[in-house]
Amino acid sequence: MQIDTYTKYHLKTKVGKMINALTGNTYTGTNYELLASLGFADGHRFSTFNQAMKLGINPKAMKGIKKVATLKFCKEVEDVLGKKILDVKFFSVFDYEDICKRQKAYESTIQSNVA
Repeated sequence: MQIDTYTKYHLKTKVGKMINALTGNTYTGTNYELLASLGFADGHRFSTFNQAMKLGINPKAMKGIKKVATLKFCKEVEDVLGKKILDVKFFSVFDYEDICKRQKAYESTIQSNVA
């Protein structure tokens, strides 16, 4: 399964932080602190719903999954007057290990229905 190969690569390259499963980027600042306060250890992987789809997860496999946290992304942008403002976006993240377990269970169900 392609997902495992991809995530193993990123896990090797970014040990010691909490990791985005698709990009391999580490979470920092308040996002890192929030995930750590929820009991997740360094090296743990997370994904948004759309990122999971890009990694080949079937959306039906994620039915009923609970988000781990709502994180934020901030960047400075210019408004129409050229004034710098802070653009803040919020996004939900899910435990990538949980997503992979659900995907495997979903695939098993599909295979057993075909057989």
